[in-house]
Amino acid sequence: MALQDAQLWVRDLTYNQVRDYVRKRYKSGKWEGKRKDFIDKCRQRYVKMDKNFPDKKSFQHPYYWAVFTVDGA
Repeated sequence: MALQDAQLWVRDLTYNQVRDYVRKRYKSGKWEGKRKDFIDKCRQRYVKMDKNFPDKKSFQHPYYWAVFTVDGA
């Protein structure tokens, strides 16, 4: 159930939601080992995409969510 929930969550993310997530991470200062300029580039990209396609679900293709698998269960 949790695996399917994770897949559906990624699949159904809109640019608006991704922009909000990246913005929150940028402001928090928690970059999980990433450089601040990398996070800023991501933020700028999704802010731009959100302006053009706010409700587009950009991760619909299985390429983005099929990596969530169960191994060795």
